[in-house]
Amino acid sequence: AVPGERQKKIMVPPQRKHIYYFKARVPALMADSLRMEGLETLRLQKCYMEAVPRFIDRFKYLRQISLNDNKLSSLPEEIGFVKALKFLSLAGNKLMNLPGSIGMLKDLEHLNLARNQIIALPDSLSRCTKITDLYLFDNKIASLPTPTKVKELWPNLRLVNLSKNSMVHLPPAVGSWKKVSRLDLSANLLVDLPDEFCDMSSIDSLNLADNQLTRLPE
Repeated sequence: AVPGERQKKIMVPPQRKHIYYFKARVPALMADSLRMEGLETLRLQKCYMEAVPRFIDRFKYLRQISLNDNKLSSLPEEIGFVKALKFLSLAGNKLMNLPGSIGMLKDLEHLNLARNQIIALPDSLSRCTKITDLYLFDNKIASLPTPTKVKELWPNLRLVNLSKNSMVHLPPAVGSWKKVSRLDLSANLLVDLPDEFCDMSSIDSLNLADNQLTRLPE
């Protein structure tokens, strides 16, 4: 928000199920937002939003959250209790890490955390086994989560963009990405690939440019 500028309160009818704002000044959601009990979609792009409220878990029917290009530097643990969430997009913020509770989003299918400052992903994220679209490009990620309480790492992935990160190695767990058709690993620091990389039999598009690879697994 602009210092000294009075924030205008956006009035939304309580029966609204979908909220879309673009370039409106909405630095935070107020507690009276709770009157929108049936909220299903929340999209606030370039709205100068600085925080996700702790009461976000009160929206029991919320399936889509898109808060791209705001000023978020952290997420509350309560984000993991938005059990109906299928689509989460937080690209273009200032996030450096994620709460461990994110692994509780069992129905999450689309995750976009591109263009942040994330260094590491919590191992609990591996429990979000329904993820099909994963966008993590332009961060500082050095490694992928270690599967915990699950046998495979994101077995339903189809589209993956991990470009412009700091990964030196990929874990053998990527062998479970048998449904991936598009994979972008460009502009990392990869020096090798695990033998399990060859198990990704559905790839139509693969980008390994700008790494330090000297050979590929056979």
